[in-house]
Amino acid sequence: MAEPTVRLVDWQEDQVAEAVSMAGRGGAILVVCLLLIYIMRLSLSGSSLVFAEVALGLAALVGGIFMVTSLLRLGKVKARKGIPFRCPYCEGLNQLLTKPTTNFDCEHCRRQIHFENGVLAPLKTVVCTGCQAEHKVWVGADKMVCDRCNHVMDLKQAEAPNEFKPQTPSIFPGGMLLGGPNQSVSIVGCDASRTDQLALLLQREMKGTTAAELRTMLQTVSESAPLVVAYDIPIGDADSLADSLRQLGAKLRLEEVH
Repeated sequence: MAEPTVRLVDWQEDQVAEAVSMAGRGGAILVVCLLLIYIMRLSLSGSSLVFAEVALGLAALVGGIFMVTSLLRLGKVKARKGIPFRCPYCEGLNQLLTKPTTNFDCEHCRRQIHFENGVLAPLKTVVCTGCQAEHKVWVGADKMVCDRCNHVMDLKQAEAPNEFKPQTPSIFPGGMLLGGPNQSVSIVGCDASRTDQLALLLQREMKGTTAAELRTMLQTVSESAPLVVAYDIPIGDADSLADSLRQLGAKLRLEEVH
């Protein structure tokens, strides 16, 4: 089984957290031992005092070793060089701990970079049907979210031959095309503390779109820039979807489609 690809910044954060924790434990041991030595000198004398000082001194030495070791570890972590890998989507340079062979998220655009059998998966170029912007997309993606207008493109539908391809009106920049007439459901605001949960709900309907992309989209929604999550669907389906979204703190706008 292939080893997971680890970004250098993530590895450094973990290592720094562990080193700081070790330094904290070492410092606590050192301080407690020195304090106990001071107290022992006030209450003991002779061989008992000597024994206590030796024992506590050794314990204090261990605490000091913990602190020195953590400082040395921090230095090594800071000096660690990463393996550069340029994102095929945004051209941002990622620093990785090892040569990438498995999927990972770009630290710049947050899109997932896909690998197949340890090799970068092939890409294709798609044109947004909302704003005509060009995007590079993994060939296995089902959907694509335009980072310019938030329009969601059904890539599988676009590839199907001799098939009717309905277009979302331009007044609705993006959304999940669920089919059926009557209503559209748009998100015009959301509870910032529940963005992660809302993104996970939307991700189930938008395969190929990462939770990070959806969180970014949800952070920019407003009355003037809504995110359409369903367009031209039956009223019953719209109400059911709206109830699920409202339970996660979404502020919605439902409109009839003529």
